[in-house]
Amino acid sequence: MIRLNVDASVTDSRRTWTLTLLGKAGDRSCWFAVDETIPEPPTFDFALAASVHRAMADGEDLHLAGTASFAMLANLEHYIEIWSSWRPDLYQPIGLSADKVDTTTSPHSRVSPSAVLAFSGGLDSSATLVRQIEGLAKRDTAHVRMLMVVHGFDLPLDAPSAFSRALTSIGRQVARFELPSSVVTTNWRQTFQCNWEMEYVAALSACLHLYSAQYPVGLFAIDESYATIKDYLPWSNNPVSNHYLSGESFEVRGDAGALSRGEKAELVARYPEIGDNLRVCWAGPMTGENCGRCEKCVRTQLNFIARGLLTGSAFPRELIPEDVIQIAPKNATQLMFMEEICREADLGGCNDQRIEALRGVVRDARRRDFNSGESSHMATACQREANEDRVSPKTKTVQLTKSSGLTALSKILRKMFPKAAFISLEKRKTTSRL
Repeated sequence: MIRLNVDASVTDSRRTWTLTLLGKAGDRSCWFAVDETIPEPPTFDFALAASVHRAMADGEDLHLAGTASFAMLANLEHYIEIWSSWRPDLYQPIGLSADKVDTTTSPHSRVSPSAVLAFSGGLDSSATLVRQIEGLAKRDTAHVRMLMVVHGFDLPLDAPSAFSRALTSIGRQVARFELPSSVVTTNWRQTFQCNWEMEYVAALSACLHLYSAQYPVGLFAIDESYATIKDYLPWSNNPVSNHYLSGESFEVRGDAGALSRGEKAELVARYPEIGDNLRVCWAGPMTGENCGRCEKCVRTQLNFIARGLLTGSAFPRELIPEDVIQIAPKNATQLMFMEEICREADLGGCNDQRIEALRGVVRDARRRDFNSGESSHMATACQREANEDRVSPKTKTVQLTKSSGLTALSKILRKMFPKAAFISLEKRKTTSRL
């Protein structure tokens, strides 16, 4: 059994919680820090959210030395079932316990509650801010009272100047709304993370739970729409497991799952100061600004262009067709996003040269590597695993079934994993290490 200890301290006007995992795999610790004016949360639910994936990866039951809410423990039991079923290669079913279980029911109403919003300055979180402020989330509309910005996720702790520039841009984006922002700093990625793409929502919810003494709801943006997420589960941010990261008195709530990125661009375009200060870049240099040339930067600009919207001054220069040509998709998920842009451009009658260039990129990608249906989905999952450099090599077996996409799928997988063993339904071979 892993014992989870939580220690709190206040130093230099920052309140810090240090989480320590004591288990058979060795001791691990990480920390989360916020301004000392933020009240302490009533439970250590945040620590469970931050630790659950690491405990599943180690395959040991998790015991919290402190208080957890009954609802958090019950929800995480479902969460563990989901993720150990989706990724048995990474996570094992585990049990949960705590020194003390708080069974107090929440006194908060679901009608227009106050909320803290996880905000990065990107398209998704910006669209969620607009939706909430304008009341477009209908009965799920909350009163956003604070923005939470995390340092240590997309912008690393060793890039303080880049984070400072990003925080300045966020200030310009939200100035008219007079919303305070609060920064959470954490080294979770360096210490507790096993697989970012499967776990980042759990880490984000842990940060949101730090504000549970002030607000009953923690909001974050759903980054992929309900219409497309079915094609590439498992993925950390999803409508199946997200809500199981909520506790009794604090609800973790995803927003804008029914919107495409183009529809989010339309929302953001209503407020030029938000669009002019978007930050979406993570693949370029760690400057805290957009490089304008990576796949994410180019694709986000095309989301605006496809709907006849101005891209604003968030990017260093105007996008040209040559920029589009060089962003060949690296996996089926990126191809899906590009196809979505083309469809929205078709519906709007957009014939911009940059969209035409994207159509060429999509045609080339279809001919070269990617096929529809099962092949695209499995290739995407395999590519994600191959790109995860934090996971040690494992023995992999890929079973090929009889289907129309078998030949193309086989070529894709053998290209990705030349040393892997492939087995069919008729012939089975001994597995080998990747």
